[in-house]
Amino acid sequence: MSTVKNEPFTIEDSIGLSSDMMQVFEKLNSKERSLLWLAYVDGHNLTLAELQIDDIQGLTSEEKQAKVIDLLTARSGVYHPSAYSTRSMEKTLPARGSLPPGTFWFYQNWDFNTLATIFK
Repeated sequence: MSTVKNEPFTIEDSIGLSSDMMQVFEKLNSKERSLLWLAYVDGHNLTLAELQIDDIQGLTSEEKQAKVIDLLTARSGVYHPSAYSTRSMEKTLPARGSLPPGTFWFYQNWDFNTLATIFK
């Protein structure tokens, strides 16, 4: 916790991340934190369509409306099999198109693999 003008605040207050996301953020190394912070500050409202991101299986027009912040918070609404997914993840993967971006938290590697592509 830090103080500004003698008022305590936390990093959650300054960047608006939930406490769950902050737990993830705090476990990252400094390089990973820097990249995530850059994405959050500089382009968190950009959509996959604006970034010209697609998938081998293709993305629907609704999936392309997912924003970088949706990827950062595991709420992309893109439910494709992905590299390094476990069998458990694949078994519980919601049906494609069943939930719009930003509405449902589901941890899967697709979001984070896509963030890595965006960072490159």
